Amino acid sequence: MGSFPKFGAFVLRAQEKSGRTCINGLPVASPSKQMLGRFPYLQSLRHKNLCSYMHFSETVIARDLVIVVMEHHTKTLKEALQIGDLKDEISKSSFYLEISSAVEYLHENHIIHGLLDICTVYVTEGQNQKMKVKLSGYGMPELTNYGKDIASSINFSVFLSPERLLNEEESLLAATYQSDVWELGFVLLQIYLGTTLEPDVSGTEYFEILNKNFSSNYDREYSILGDVIQCLKDKKRLPFHQKCQWIETIIERCLRLKSSDRPSIPEIAVTIRENLNELISNGSETDFNYNTKTVEEMRLAVRKDINENNDGFEKLSIENSFHLWKTCGSTPEIILLKKGIIQNHAPISAYPSIRFDDFTQVDTGIDSQSTFEFGVFELPQQRTLERMENGQKVTAKMFHKVGSLPHENHSLNGNILYETASNMLTVEHLLNATAVFGVSSVISQLTRIGVISTQRADVWSTLLEINETKWRDYLNLDVLAPHSSDRQLEVDIPRCHQYDSFMTTPAIQESLRKVLKGWQIITESDNYVYWQGCDSLATPFLLANMSKPQYLGVFYHLVAYVDPVLYKHLKNNGFDAELFAIPWFLTCFAHELPLSKLVRLWDETMMHGNAFPLMIALAMLNRLRDKLLAVSFNEMIIIIHDQPDLSIDDIIRNSRGYEMVIPPSCTFRAHASPWKENYSGQVFCLPNTMSGLSLSDLSQLHCPRLSSEELLWRIERKAVYVIDTRQEAEFQSDHFIDSFNHPNNQEADIEWLRHLPRIVKSELPKCFVYGKNDKEVTEKLAESYVMKGVPYVCVLHEPYESVKNKDLFVLKP
Repeated sequence: MGSFPKFGAFVLRAQEKSGRTCINGLPVASPSKQMLGRFPYLQSLRHKNLCSYMHFSETVIARDLVIVVMEHHTKTLKEALQIGDLKDEISKSSFYLEISSAVEYLHENHIIHGLLDICTVYVTEGQNQKMKVKLSGYGMPELTNYGKDIASSINFSVFLSPERLLNEEESLLAATYQSDVWELGFVLLQIYLGTTLEPDVSGTEYFEILNKNFSSNYDREYSILGDVIQCLKDKKRLPFHQKCQWIETIIERCLRLKSSDRPSIPEIAVTIRENLNELISNGSETDFNYNTKTVEEMRLAVRKDINENNDGFEKLSIENSFHLWKTCGSTPEIILLKKGIIQNHAPISAYPSIRFDDFTQVDTGIDSQSTFEFGVFELPQQRTLERMENGQKVTAKMFHKVGSLPHENHSLNGNILYETASNMLTVEHLLNATAVFGVSSVISQLTRIGVISTQRADVWSTLLEINETKWRDYLNLDVLAPHSSDRQLEVDIPRCHQYDSFMTTPAIQESLRKVLKGWQIITESDNYVYWQGCDSLATPFLLANMSKPQYLGVFYHLVAYVDPVLYKHLKNNGFDAELFAIPWFLTCFAHELPLSKLVRLWDETMMHGNAFPLMIALAMLNRLRDKLLAVSFNEMIIIIHDQPDLSIDDIIRNSRGYEMVIPPSCTFRAHASPWKENYSGQVFCLPNTMSGLSLSDLSQLHCPRLSSEELLWRIERKAVYVIDTRQEAEFQSDHFIDSFNHPNNQEADIEWLRHLPRIVKSELPKCFVYGKNDKEVTEKLAESYVMKGVPYVCVLHEPYESVKNKDLFVLKP
């Protein structure tokens, strides 16, 4: 069970600042909030030689403490050097390449490492038991605003660059790209020598070397490499190592006193690659040789994996593994408290011992109610590895669903860890399959599985067909240029979703500003403008333009279709959809729900048809049904906006139920986007000759319209009740198969309806069909049935005579 990744946590104390002013009526973000906003960028960085950042949180016990969690490993490069693991030149060369590539990636993404040292480089075991390295602790200058936002001290390497040592506080303030080059030089030097420089070169001796050369050699290209080597020779501590001129030249250039004389990281990486080409071309095993495997070879690898019965966690991404860890374990804060890493003191201990009349205070004791130990502490994973459900342990066999027999998986259905992990892998497989089979081929399967938060970004991007080209187009937009909406954005954005911690951070707010301005630039030619609510819509994702008022008319028709009793009550009280549903559709519920619940709804919306927001609105209205039926207009206004205990699982389940019951053409809007191809069966992909109606025309109807194409489709499958309102003579001349002739089209006859077989209890649509002269009368008849509480009533969108291709479905005498 050793393949499950390890995670480590460290604690920082935010620098609480007094005298903060306010902007737009809201407090300026605290340093901890500032760091929270910067963290997602670090979290997004992915390189095979970098430990991934996983989690950032403010502690509950103290407002100034924050916890950072990242991928962790047990052996550092320092420990590997001390025990003599690094002796052969192949391993050394591999380490040169991997470390320089990782730092090059950081610099390409505008991130300074800031803590580069043999203690922040981990040594791991890769394939074929080959050692690999991973850099940790990077990006602290970016996260902490170069140390300005933290009050806690950080343990720096002895061999800091000269320009950083000149900083009295030894903070991250002076960290630069060139200081990373200096510190990389010392890492490479220790790998080259195969040993650590400490304690043979102490901190005092290092300072003496710098002092001796700084004033006399600072103005010329002088490197301290020779002085360090000489120090080791004088102590007879210079280890035996194979001479390598090209790596010595790189190290010599990295350790030049003047920062401008040092090479850039890309130069170093290129030089290392060029000098290693010979090793690679000679057939040395490296990660840069890719061999294409046949299908049979891949099958053999899977069988071998299953037979070895490993835990299978190596197949999961690091993000998904951490999601499982959170599912099975405790929170990082509680763990660090139990281990004593964070110690919580009584509030009185932080009070001053003496306070004068002018409020000057002395002898405050400890600086904060909480104290902590500095360092990275491994979080326990035993609960995750040994998690058992129904007596089943997680093994590699469980992860291979393909080819499994139904009875083999039956006993594992109760294993939550297995089900979650297996679903994660299935979603990854489905997303990869879209490149070959298209998005439509996986939607139904994604709908059944659901979306886990760690995979949401990939799923949404796939469903919305966001690719690298579109991302580059966005990056090329001039989102910093002045725009007419700038003033409104300044007002709206600081207030957008302020209950969410991320939305209170300046970094996230600035990202939202760029997204909104980018959207405006792209849509300016179409005369779109920013309106209030766009910020809420764009916060989780710019899903769709929901500003069309026809949504409201169609929505109330669907209320009448599924719940005529509630519809009648709302209409009789003058409680129209305009009073409450505009924010629902304008922002796709972003104004009504917290982000944690909103994204769950958006998962479903993207995987379902274009009418799914209507189904969500029906479900949200239905949960308040009993309350609404018991009150009048004034109380309805209060109730409709009261959603504190909203169960997203119930809303999703009911929305899916409505989607199964409501005919797709009943949700027709002229400006709706096309249905997803092959979304959920043929009925969703039928052609539709319906035309859009104005909002005033829609308000005159009291039930939805059904398209003639869907009507014929349903007649063929006996999935509709057709009620023909034409005169009996016209009906007897020709009519749809199995249709019923309404004896009197002037008023609703409930007793007549009850005598029709199974029609009252059926959830199939009751479609009223009319002749070319009976449209208004039929619509009034349908209204009468709705107001008498009959559900599933709809009207054909065109007269019987206008229906095309109906001959196969018509009876004639």
